[in-house]
Amino acid sequence: MAVRDDQGRGPGLPPWRDAFGHAPTVLAVGAVVLYAFLSLCYDLFYRSLAVDPSDVGLSYAGTLARSSGFVIVYVFFVGFALQAGLLRRAEPHLGEPSPRMRRFETFLSVALLILMFTWPFIGVAEATSAVKAGQPVRPLLFPGPAPPLPILAIRADPVTVEASGKPGESPAAHRLQGRKLLYLGHSDGTVVLYDATADRAVYVPADSIILHIANCGAKPLPDAACEQMRTWFP
Repeated sequence: MAVRDDQGRGPGLPPWRDAFGHAPTVLAVGAVVLYAFLSLCYDLFYRSLAVDPSDVGLSYAGTLARSSGFVIVYVFFVGFALQAGLLRRAEPHLGEPSPRMRRFETFLSVALLILMFTWPFIGVAEATSAVKAGQPVRPLLFPGPAPPLPILAIRADPVTVEASGKPGESPAAHRLQGRKLLYLGHSDGTVVLYDATADRAVYVPADSIILHIANCGAKPLPDAACEQMRTWFP
């Protein structure tokens, strides 16, 4: 009978080294999942307003950077799950959890995942309705005692438009004066506005107009239109 000789083999890798060996793959897959999900959320918001996300300057890096709060929560959740698994492998004397504890852990994990991935969709739906009603919206933020982090940096700020040249040189700016406008963003020298009165997006060359964008985050509120701003948390 053949006997396998294990004496020449060294001890197994520590759990933490084993986990770090898979870190590049986990990070790469996680980045793809995050980008795909966040792109879907931004796409739902802007395309419902007849705007392409790239028209307001959203790129791969911009999508992740503008949603740093969501990225941090996602990384924390994955890291916590990995740490729990490594702890059990590194400390076998702790024993296996009871079936009831396993069911509780599974339920809690699934509930947190559902909350984390449905919350942005709810925020997008409410923000879209607010913009179409002419109400400004602020980003969907992660609440907490520290400075809030953006979950989704969707926003629409009250704005008034002024021609940048001589009177009559910017007919587009003249037609937009007195309209209920919201500023969505800009890219490649083009400003994207939303005309809630006409229920349509408006693209205007940036060099033909001067924008007066209300800072609804200031105290006291600088513009009466900010009083209608949708906020998701106090």
